[in-house]
Amino acid sequence: MRFVCLLLISLSAATAFAQNGGQEILFWHHYADERAEFWEALVEEFNETNPYGITVTVQYYPSYNHQHDAILRGLLNAPIPNVALVRGHHAALYQLSGALVDLNLYLEESELGSFYPLILEQDVVNGQRLGLPLTRSFEAMYVNMDLLRDLGYETPPTTRETLAEMACKYAEEQGYTSVGFEIPLSASFLIALNKPHEIYDGQQFDFDLSETVIFLQNLLTKRCASLNIGTFAEAQNRFAAGQTLFYMDSTAAKPYVTDAIASFFAQSFDLVMVPVPSVEGPVANIYGPSLVLFHHNEVQDLASWRFMAWLAEPEQMQRWAAANAALPAREDVTSDFEAAFLQALWFSEPHMAGYDLIRDELVFAVRAILMGGVEVQARLRELNQTANDIQDVFAVE
Repeated sequence: MRFVCLLLISLSAATAFAQNGGQEILFWHHYADERAEFWEALVEEFNETNPYGITVTVQYYPSYNHQHDAILRGLLNAPIPNVALVRGHHAALYQLSGALVDLNLYLEESELGSFYPLILEQDVVNGQRLGLPLTRSFEAMYVNMDLLRDLGYETPPTTRETLAEMACKYAEEQGYTSVGFEIPLSASFLIALNKPHEIYDGQQFDFDLSETVIFLQNLLTKRCASLNIGTFAEAQNRFAAGQTLFYMDSTAAKPYVTDAIASFFAQSFDLVMVPVPSVEGPVANIYGPSLVLFHHNEVQDLASWRFMAWLAEPEQMQRWAAANAALPAREDVTSDFEAAFLQALWFSEPHMAGYDLIRDELVFAVRAILMGGVEVQARLRELNQTANDIQDVFAVE
């Protein structure tokens, strides 16, 4: 009986090998730090253990933008990968030329039940499932709890009003030589701080940001906050050195924030990471790249899918989530991710071709308003018109 079982297993493996033809596939990602070593090791494990004879080669880029540019060149006249980690709006852009495989071809609906519903929705464009999510990050507020307790508060702010109160009290006690926080020129932060579900109704953009920019203008006028027109790293270092009360960035930045704090202090201050305080409570603006499959031929595509499906299994997903300091996309994968984000109002920005350009226009508009000399309503009307014009340009007929 044991011989028969072994024979069946061998025949199954041989059939699978023949179906995939010992395919060689190329995987691209954009992590140039220690996470590059993680991917090398994980891919090596797949190459050694998969029963299909598939060999994956890893190539990484120094940044996401470098990878995006390489894919755009590849879609015109250069090699493109089989699998890559790609943001949703860029997946939608690539699919304008039919470059991606609709993963509904391989997925059964029952297989998706273990994923967070909102995360799954992020990869669906015009009815096609363009991505398979592994992890997600959130827009976050980092809090120096030692400084906050010195001000008489035991918990971080959960609304814009309490954010302003704490920031202004800190600036006042510092004699206005320091500010509560530096306002990042980041679309992710600005949308979370606003009423996120009001920016897009499924048909048209309506960035109703007037209350938000007035809120920020007041903080600037009172010298409770300053405008960060430099880099995230500069604001991060000032927070890490204990010069500001709050710092705004992605949850993915936590390893860099803790490293920066360690460079200033032998013993870290009490660091807490929470969702961005918004109008009625904390908002968890959720984002991140997913695995996409670039079409080559049926045999290579199937081999690529087998690699993607293996990465999305609970064990591999859990390991990547830990290495990436992110939330696993599957609810059945255990995680010690901060509970505050799971309890907040989850929000996902639109995923459509051209949305990265719209986010840029949002930042340009808010920067112009906060730096002065621009009428708020007129500039926001211009932003909405530009956003909808961009959407029309990229619309699928």
